[in-house]
Amino acid sequence: MTLVSPAPNDDTSAATPAADVAELGVLDEATTRTLAAYRQADVLEGLDSVSVLGPDGSQVRAPAPLGVVLISQTCDVVLPGRPAVQVARRIRLPTDEARDARDGKRPRYAHLARLGDREFADLDVIGTVAKAQVAACAHTHGVASDEEIRRFAGAVARKFGRFAFPDEVVPWLRPLEEVVSSKTRKPGSPEGKALAEVVELRVEAVNGWGSAPYELTLCVIVQPGTLPTFPDDDIPPLPEALGTWLHNAQGELQRSSGEIAARLENAADPADRYWLWMALGEAWEGRCRPGSNASEVVRGAVADLVAEVVPADEFPLSRVRRSEVLDLDHLSQPTPNLT
Repeated sequence: MTLVSPAPNDDTSAATPAADVAELGVLDEATTRTLAAYRQADVLEGLDSVSVLGPDGSQVRAPAPLGVVLISQTCDVVLPGRPAVQVARRIRLPTDEARDARDGKRPRYAHLARLGDREFADLDVIGTVAKAQVAACAHTHGVASDEEIRRFAGAVARKFGRFAFPDEVVPWLRPLEEVVSSKTRKPGSPEGKALAEVVELRVEAVNGWGSAPYELTLCVIVQPGTLPTFPDDDIPPLPEALGTWLHNAQGELQRSSGEIAARLENAADPADRYWLWMALGEAWEGRCRPGSNASEVVRGAVADLVAEVVPADEFPLSRVRRSEVLDLDHLSQPTPNLT
């Protein structure tokens, strides 16, 4: 029997050497000064592809005819001790898909707001570029205002940090995602207009995500001012006529989200608007049901599911941390042909 001696347990033998700046191009003083003007979300001109490994392990050049976008943090771009940065290809999305992406519903894309409504970094196609090469490229800022900068940085962070819902919960959420995806493509419809007031849809597991069955809350977070306010936060009772229209004799919601949104569009009375928004949240929550062919495991995955409509300025950080964004990224259409 041949015995294999274990590798020595010391830092010298176990360490992998860091990338040497010289291997990736010399960062002389002039290059460092040039890079000081570069920022995250800058578009680099002259780089027309991103190198990635293909299915057989060989290098593939993903075309980027619109240039590539710096996605590394600005501090990593300008620090001379970092030899390389990460870039993503710039793409132009169709109008409807771009609207979803701007609203944060498609984490694959980060908006280049300064360049137009349809301009994005495609975070699914990323490569590493030596800083010396970056400094040789002309650059254009893809974002300008503080809000644009924050949103771009947040999109990059979210792409790699978003939550993976348990497999057995996904069939519950998919029907709502499909409704949202279809209605946001019809911004002039009543439901499309209502969804334009929604900042985020978040899902909160009241009993945690440790194991099924889960107790879920669908948090419909709307723009500040969307919900009417009342003196001393004294919510008026549901108007009788509206209650009769909304509910059947058993008190169950009998109207679809589209019908509720249509009535909301024309409602002027604050009490009516408040209760219609509550009903709309309930109708969207009602969409969260698995199909008839779902397995017993899926059907038993959710013990309770309720909706809550909350203004964005009243949704605390503590709830943000224990809830997860419901996005549409896995429903995206194929990437546009950029060749």
